[in-house]
Amino acid sequence: MSARKILVIDDSSYEICPYVKTCVEILQGKPLFARDTGNAISIAEEEKPEAILLDVSTAEAFGRELARSLKDHPSTVHIPVTVLTHGDEDEKIADEARRQNYPCLSKRLPPQDFINRLQALLPQQQSG
Repeated sequence: MSARKILVIDDSSYEICPYVKTCVEILQGKPLFARDTGNAISIAEEEKPEAILLDVSTAEAFGRELARSLKDHPSTVHIPVTVLTHGDEDEKIADEARRQNYPCLSKRLPPQDFINRLQALLPQQQSG
């Protein structure tokens, strides 16, 4: 079985990325990383990830615009998007994301909690 590709879009520094990368890898996933809209859509078109984790904390407008672009683009409209937050300080962002039907996942969760919640958000794998 091939690794599940998960695209992580984060325009901030890569200090949190090792945490997300490790959690994705524990789920036998292959994390892909993008830092901007053009790069994210290109990677999504080329790699066809099963899910997208979108950090909107650093640049709120960037995140909203990118989420809209992903849902409007024919190559990415079917890929589930989960909003990554940094915890309590992002509660306003998380509330807005939930109102738009995006699930949220905090990067401040203990690793096992993050992994369990991420696993629940991923599309079910087809056996075969």
